[in-house]
Amino acid sequence: MARNPRTGEQVMVDEHWVPLFKVSKEVKVLVNDNMKKSGQQ
Repeated sequence: MARNPRTGEQVMVDEHWVPLFKVSKEVKVLVNDNMKKSGQQ
């Protein structure tokens, strides 16, 4: 079951697969370092 955010109505959703992506520590460090260097947080 899912809920329509506009109406709040419950709707049936067929079973389906959702791909997952887990970021490695190395990628997190690279992104965080680049954000710090560019002055963004």
